[in-house]
Amino acid sequence: MASIQDHIDVCEIPLLPSPLPQPQLPSPLPRPQLPSPLPRPQLPSPLPRPQLPSPLLPSPLPRPQLPRPQLPQPRPLAECQRFAMKLESQTVLTPENVDQVNHLALSWDLPNLTENNRRSAEAELEPEMIIERIVWPETDSDEEEEIDDYCSVVAYLRQYISLASSSELQQLIEFWTGWAVLPDELYVSVDRDATYPTASTCFTTLKIPTGCGSYRDFCFKLGVAVSTTKFGFGRI
Repeated sequence: MASIQDHIDVCEIPLLPSPLPQPQLPSPLPRPQLPSPLPRPQLPSPLPRPQLPSPLLPSPLPRPQLPRPQLPQPRPLAECQRFAMKLESQTVLTPENVDQVNHLALSWDLPNLTENNRRSAEAELEPEMIIERIVWPETDSDEEEEIDDYCSVVAYLRQYISLASSSELQQLIEFWTGWAVLPDELYVSVDRDATYPTASTCFTTLKIPTGCGSYRDFCFKLGVAVSTTKFGFGRI
């Protein structure tokens, strides 16, 4: 009987060959060195812009000095009150007084003093004094509605003047003309686009609106307009 050692010797495992050595790869070639970029050429600086001589212009002619008009200087309040007292009195004014009053009227853009406007300032206003000076407007419309509105508002104004007191008429004339003296003519125009009455005092024209449904409505709007004379020019 064979021994275990003999069996081992018989069944000896063959030895495997050793692995082949791994080939050595060649080292990569060195990266070529690119030439450095050429330097950017330096452009010549632009030539300076030539300085053209400025054209010789003639010097402007001197502006003539016109004499300033001498406006009348405003007079103190005490002197104005003294003139007003003379006008309200029955004293006969001397030519010197008339010149002084006219000088004062010129500074306030008022007409010169005459015997007629002095008497108008002293007398109380009556409705007939105003109505006889009014130049009533005329309508050229053919529409019945416009004619009715025109006739109504003109009749309202005539009725207001006929029923107003002397103080109310005085305020109306001040609103109408800009001061308390009656002019020779008073003008009335009808404005369909207006809401309240207005006045062009330079042309002594009262512009009345047509949108008044009644005489009471007309009196209210006219009263509102006339009341503005209490805080107008000369009362600030």
